Order: sequence, then C-alpha cells, then structure tokens
Amino acid sequence: MARAIDVCVVGAGMSGLVAIKELLDEGHRVTCLERASKEGGNFNYPTGVAYDSMFLTVSQYHMAFSSFPPPLDQERRFWSREEYATYLHDFATQFGLFKHIRFNTDEAPEDKTSLHERLLA
Repeated sequence: MARAIDVCVVGAGMSGLVAIKELLDEGHRVTCLERASKEGGNFNYPTGVAYDSMFLTVSQYHMAFSSFPPPLDQERRFWSREEYATYLHDFATQFGLFKHIRFNTDEAPEDKTSLHERLLA
C-alpha cells in the first residue's frame, strides 16, 4: 500500500459515503465535512432535493453498493426515498463511517492550508 494521507471528503451523500469507505479501506485518514445534520445528501428529506414521496427509477439491486447489497431474496422493486435514506444510514453504520463525518459544517476555508490546519485540529 502507498503512504497513508489525510483526505477531506466534502459531503456525506451517497458518493461521499462510498468515498469515505473506500479511502478508509485503503488505509487513509479521512474526515468528511457535511453541511446537514445527517447523512444522505439529495435523499436527506427535507433538506435534500428528493421529495418525500419519491421512488427510485431503478431497482434496489442497481442502486445498492457492491460492498453492501440488499438481501438477495428480496423481490426486485423501486425503493422509496425513505427506504434509500435508511439504506445509506445502514451502510454508514455497517462500515463505521459516522466517526469520520463532521455534521453541521458549513464553513468552507479560502485555501487548502487553512482546511488542512482545521482538519488536524
């Protein structure tokens, strides 16, 4: 493995959660800055862009991550926004991601040096 580095992931939506997990799996030190009070990004109702009665347009087998598949005996269907938000929460719980996320963080530093100093504080 290459040298471990400090990495900042911006946002704890679906992409941010996967990024945190994969970086941790590679042995890096990860801090995620999330503006909202919980994970989920677009699926975080009511602060995300997904409306509460929304359903995914692809089945759960295509929206799930390969490292955390839905039960294989589960009938193929389109999860609701709430079900997918629960899936993302369960994914973060399963892989211990919450300790790497700083919620309610809406401050964007002007330069990389101040970001680095803040993350190491």
